Amino acid sequence: MVGVTAQEIVYRTNLALSLILLAPLLSFLILILFGRLIKRSHLIALTASFISLFSSIFLIFAFYRTGRYEVSFNWLAFGGQGLKVGCLIDGLSSVAAFVVSFLVFFIELYSVNYMKGETRYTRFFAYLSLFAFSMLGLVLSQGYFQMYVMWELVGFCSYLLIGFWFERDAAAKAAKKAFFITRLGDMGFFLALLLLWSATGTLTFSSLFSRTFSTAFLTLVTILLFIGAVGKSAQFPLFIWLPDAMEGPTPVSALLHSATMVAAGVILVARSYPLFSKAPLTLSVVAWIGAISALLGALLAIAEKNLKRVLAFSTISQLGYMMLALGVGGLFASFFHFFTHAFFKALLFLCAGSLIHAYHAQDIDEMSGALLKLPYTTFAFLAGALSLVGLFPFSGFWSKDEILISVWESGNYWLSSLAIFTAFLTSFYVFKVFFRVFLGLPKRDLHEMPFLTQVSQIVLAFIAIFSGGAFGWLSGMMKSLVVEKEAHAGFLIPFLSTLMVVSGCFLAWLFYRYEWEGGFQASFLGMALHRWLFIEDFYRLIFLKPVPYLKTFFVNLEKWVVDGAVNGIAGAANYFSYNVRRWQQGYVQFYLGLSFVCLIILVMIWWLK
Repeated sequence: MVGVTAQEIVYRTNLALSLILLAPLLSFLILILFGRLIKRSHLIALTASFISLFSSIFLIFAFYRTGRYEVSFNWLAFGGQGLKVGCLIDGLSSVAAFVVSFLVFFIELYSVNYMKGETRYTRFFAYLSLFAFSMLGLVLSQGYFQMYVMWELVGFCSYLLIGFWFERDAAAKAAKKAFFITRLGDMGFFLALLLLWSATGTLTFSSLFSRTFSTAFLTLVTILLFIGAVGKSAQFPLFIWLPDAMEGPTPVSALLHSATMVAAGVILVARSYPLFSKAPLTLSVVAWIGAISALLGALLAIAEKNLKRVLAFSTISQLGYMMLALGVGGLFASFFHFFTHAFFKALLFLCAGSLIHAYHAQDIDEMSGALLKLPYTTFAFLAGALSLVGLFPFSGFWSKDEILISVWESGNYWLSSLAIFTAFLTSFYVFKVFFRVFLGLPKRDLHEMPFLTQVSQIVLAFIAIFSGGAFGWLSGMMKSLVVEKEAHAGFLIPFLSTLMVVSGCFLAWLFYRYEWEGGFQASFLGMALHRWLFIEDFYRLIFLKPVPYLKTFFVNLEKWVVDGAVNGIAGAANYFSYNVRRWQQGYVQFYLGLSFVCLIILVMIWWLK
């Protein structure tokens, strides 16, 4: 943009912001209204996502040229106050918009062949376009009001896509489960907005972050915001919806439940960091919840046999890493891992889709020999797996070690130990899946999926390998948000991290080589892990088992207390009116006699005084 005036850059930035949001929205409207008249409906969605991708790249260059940029207008004005909507361009929003639009484009490209033959093929791409609009609107929001609206719209899209095959009972139940559990977290987000609005009369980031609040108020608000993030990002204890969400089509898992939607909670905390950084108690809660989620997700992934559910538990674990980094002050480390994780986890889900298509099964015990028959999928899956475990020089190594170093530099060695041990568990369950699925002899005749699906896998594989090189670029983008202290962990953390990766790989090889896995699955620990460490049973005990008793209690409460009180008051009034009516006889002499008696009583009262 050399030689371009500042006014032209502003005009082009506004145009790019309009295109990045309107293109997927128009795609949704066209497909949902006129989809039956369009033969190749996927072309509409792909064109819209490409426009969004091109616009997001322009926004990154615009940010480099002009710095932070905000545009907004009053959506609703009342009593001298108003709710604003608009867009904010800074390092966080521009990079997040690029990640979302990039993944939407390539996952839609993958879906062209993967979803071919579906009766609701057009509707699927319409839902993806609506999700793209919602998620891009969320990351580009200039205030909490717009972010909350888009937050809820993202949840609605998740409900539609998880339950896309609603004729399956499991998919319908999973969609409802995800919807209701994430709503629990959303209540915290909503209450936080009410508190901020009542205290300031505004919900725009620039206005809120420049104000001074008491520590107690900030602690309460940030805890409520974090509850919203816990629900959306599937953190402990509201994580139980994410594995069931794998009932949706695999491209949905790749897009919503690995890289973009579930990362919305991380984006919320990162965007709100000027508030969180002044609430040390909240940061401690964020760090510990993140560490517990990372450890728990890895443990559950070890005992799981369903391929997509293994990746779902892995997502919980990696999101826990991001929250852990945010809790110890590692904003850049968390965002860097968000960036790399988005690509390699989406890649792993796409590879899982190819494997499920080839084997017609999701249980890893029914898979073997993919190395010999599926070379492109093998290469792509291995690239994603090595990035996930954090082996040098793959992208996950750079971002995960940034997190481990941030935790180490915080001085909390309990958290640091949990994070390093989780790295060992991650390596174990990832290589357990790889050895089980890709080694051995093929159990059936396998073949790769069509060309377009391979293109998406190969592109994401190369990004998974080399996106760690974006370290310097991302750090420059984030300078406007945070200034972090330099790390001094030296080679200790990278050495320990690599040692954990190698140890986990070796142990997984022993389990595969000597067939120990069956005994582990049958052990008490394996069964406990399969029961989700009894968390699912605990939720059933707390939220579902009391329902019949509560129903009986409230029925009786309404019958005997509420209705009884109303009926009792009505009966008392009727009885009183009936008896009072007996005094109204209509005879003048009776009224005169009664008045005389009352007068005598009054005189006696006066005389006795």
